Amino acid sequence: TEAMLLAVMAFDRFVAICRPLHYSVIMNYQLCTRMAVTVWTIGFFHALLHSMMTSRLNFCGSHQIHHFFCDVKPLLELACGNTELNQWLLNT
Repeated sequence: TEAMLLAVMAFDRFVAICRPLHYSVIMNYQLCTRMAVTVWTIGFFHALLHSMMTSRLNFCGSHQIHHFFCDVKPLLELACGNTELNQWLLNT
C-alpha cells in the first residue's frame, strides 16, 4: 500500500514539474480522490485476503503465543500446512 501511495505522489510531483501550466487541469479534485480511494481499496482487500489466508492455516499440536499481536512470519513457521501462498502474499 505504501508503494502505491508513493507512486501516486510521484505522479503528482511529475505533473507539477513537467506540466506546470496544466497541473490544475490534470490533477483535479476528482482524480486525486479517485487515486486515493483506489490505493486504499487495494490495500484493504490485500490485508483482508492475507487475514483470511492466515486464519485458514492448520497448526499441529498445542502452540501458545504469549502476546496478542505477533508477526506473521513466526506464525507461518508454526503452521503445519502449505504456506507458500501466505509467503507470497507476505512478500507482495
